[in-house]
Amino acid sequence: MLERWEGSVMFQKSLYNKHFFRRGAAGFSLRKWRNLKVAATHLVDMLIGNRPTRMRETSGNENLSKVITCFKERRPRMKRNLLIILAAVLCAACLNRAPAERLHFKQNGFSIAPLEEAAKSGTYQALMMYLSFSDGFAPNVNVQSKPFTGTIDELATQSKQQLEQSGLKLISEKKLGPDTYVFECTGSYQSLALHLYVRSVLKAGRVYLVTATAVEKQWASTSAQLKACVDSFELDKGK
Repeated sequence: MLERWEGSVMFQKSLYNKHFFRRGAAGFSLRKWRNLKVAATHLVDMLIGNRPTRMRETSGNENLSKVITCFKERRPRMKRNLLIILAAVLCAACLNRAPAERLHFKQNGFSIAPLEEAAKSGTYQALMMYLSFSDGFAPNVNVQSKPFTGTIDELATQSKQQLEQSGLKLISEKKLGPDTYVFECTGSYQSLALHLYVRSVLKAGRVYLVTATAVEKQWASTSAQLKACVDSFELDKGK
């Protein structure tokens, strides 16, 4: 392809316009073009740390000598910048290829991707997890969210009113900061004597209710595991 353009005035003008050389553009020849290619190869070799190939000496090529001298002076910084860019590209590739987070059930030897969607205006039941069935009931922990625009004190008052209306007895309660309320209660529901441990967390106009439930016969043996599960709940930062 270079031979086709050798001696072409149009080619020489295009080289001048692209600032390959500001001086001596009219006399730019194929030989000088090939010398420039050798110089470019030489610069790339220097950048990546290879031993540069011996470059043919050319007379009157002061601009090229200045470029090489300048490059040698800036080589450490350019090399460092190249490594930084390469590391950033690799990190981005790793992030893009990272698998989706999974729910791991190690004691039972399996994992599964979460099934979810964005909570809408009403109540959203996000998760239910169970222990083994016994005494007519499977102890469980469930997570749901629903709209709530009040304060943590208003939430506590509302929760106690609902417990009273449902015939449940409040055993203990505790406020943990401005956005978390925890309580424990017992009572009968459909002929079952139940024990509940509830953690309520306020965030962005919604309340997240994390509830552990078991029958009284199961509570002594399961409460530590159930409470630990409930207390591990936390909201993602920025959500």
